[in-house]
Amino acid sequence: MTKQNSKPTIVANAKNNNLGPVAREKYEAILNGRIQQCIAVQEAKIKAQRPKALRIFLEQHQLTDKLTKYRAMLSELITFFGEPDWRSTVWLRDDNALNQQSKVQNGLETILRGLKELKPVYAELDRLHHFQSQVAEKVWLAGAPNEIAELLKEIGEPPANVSKDNAV
Repeated sequence: MTKQNSKPTIVANAKNNNLGPVAREKYEAILNGRIQQCIAVQEAKIKAQRPKALRIFLEQHQLTDKLTKYRAMLSELITFFGEPDWRSTVWLRDDNALNQQSKVQNGLETILRGLKELKPVYAELDRLHHFQSQVAEKVWLAGAPNEIAELLKEIGEPPANVSKDNAV
């Protein structure tokens, strides 16, 4: 019986010899930073559409008039009785309180994903999240800074600023 060599076979990728662990870590941080910037821009576009989605959600469930009347009556009661103390929060007092309700959050997310103008935004977010999950592997496989530059090109440049006017 022949004895097999118990040492693991190490196959060195000649490309990987150019980037040490410190450089790989630095490049991963650069790529992840760029991805986070791009994700923030896309999320800002979605956030800009949330009021529109809330309006659509309330209209779909025929709650717009009811909520307006409720808030008007609530305002009158607060004017008469005074502001409630910190232990009793006023339910659905404003859109922020309304947005905290899980049913509203789910409805808004469905509407936002269904908006035609946000479909490319969600597609870009999915692409960025997928790319982000592969950053360590891509940096490991990259052998030189010019390949890192190619990865940065693949991620893309985040727009300089996003306002409500050019959000979508």
